[in-house]
Amino acid sequence: SLLENHELPVVSVNAVVNVDGLLDPPDQEGLIAVLQQMLPAGTTTRTPDRLAAAFAELGSSVSPNGFTTVTPNLGRSLELMADMLMHPAFPQSSLDRIRSNLVAGLKRSQEQPGYIAQRVFANAVYGAGHPFERVRTEASLNAITRQSLLDFHGTYYRPQNIQIVVAGDVKPDDVVAALEKTFGKWQRGGKLANYS
Repeated sequence: SLLENHELPVVSVNAVVNVDGLLDPPDQEGLIAVLQQMLPAGTTTRTPDRLAAAFAELGSSVSPNGFTTVTPNLGRSLELMADMLMHPAFPQSSLDRIRSNLVAGLKRSQEQPGYIAQRVFANAVYGAGHPFERVRTEASLNAITRQSLLDFHGTYYRPQNIQIVVAGDVKPDDVVAALEKTFGKWQRGGKLANYS
């Protein structure tokens, strides 16, 4: 999708990823949350430090979900975003840190009365095992491995499950050319995110 606006020399790009926690594998609830936090933790060609240096060079930050930058930096910013979306490294040290933080947050939330009420409600309404009833647990978070992240990413982080939305000081032909250059070799395959 594209929205032209030439008032300022700025462009905003967002990647809308049609993948959420309903697709978490059984007994690995929380995998999507971990994966999303790990995408900016380095790529197969850029360490987190190299990504940070590239952001500093641009003068703006880029995430796997998007960015806002001055128009001349569109191509370079798209390249960084695409690298994080298409080639995440999933370093074990980041996985360990993120998983520990999520487990600690889960333990804090389980002490709240609202958590228990929400669990009872979801079980009563949807029934045990329904995707809307399943929640992350310490065991499910600890079951997430680097390989399970790689497998899930390879299955669902594919062009058919991601839409790129661009708004700002750009022309349609230029945007199409930049997107083709950056994402054109991204292989389809994997699975369509289907929630039925």
